[in-house]
Amino acid sequence: MSKYLFAAHFWETTSVIPSPPEAVIVSVDGAPARVFTAEHLAAVALRTGCARDKARLLQFVESDAIDMTRFLAILTRHGLLDRWDVFERTLLRGGS
Repeated sequence: MSKYLFAAHFWETTSVIPSPPEAVIVSVDGAPARVFTAEHLAAVALRTGCARDKARLLQFVESDAIDMTRFLAILTRHGLLDRWDVFERTLLRGGS
């Protein structure tokens, strides 16, 4: 459970909170709850930069779990394109 609290705290402190149209509403025990999209979770993983999150981001990309157009728009909005370029160069293209 603590990793979920950390994620919520991370979003609050970095102002990278999905706006209402980008959040997904799901039912949790009959109550509506807003959750992050896969693209926002991938952006968090890129932002944190720890090894486990890089592995998760790689899984998201390799399994086509994220819409790259939406993901790149989120990265652009939050100034993360440079980090994406490094990630892409080192982990997706094998360091070239």
